[in-house]
Amino acid sequence: MINFIQHQPIHVVIFTSMMCVTAFLKYWDGDAVQLAALPILVVSQRMQQALYSLGFQSIWIADSAYSQDVLASLVKYKADFLMKNIQSGVLRDD
Repeated sequence: MINFIQHQPIHVVIFTSMMCVTAFLKYWDGDAVQLAALPILVVSQRMQQALYSLGFQSIWIADSAYSQDVLASLVKYKADFLMKNIQSGVLRDD
């Protein structure tokens, strides 16, 4: 399973606690530099600041840790991502 995960693109990472962040970085050998461009969704401003201090660059905050708010944030992220790529010409809207 780990081999499968390592060879799949990661479109967004969701962190609901700093324990999740620690485990994620430990799994990836703490290599925040290579992971810095990953889009991250967190559930608090404190987590966002901690991840910025680790070098991550693209971090969104969900309205709360409730499942419906996290899912709503993912839907918004996807819409923003698609619109950005359509406007830049990477994707077409037809």
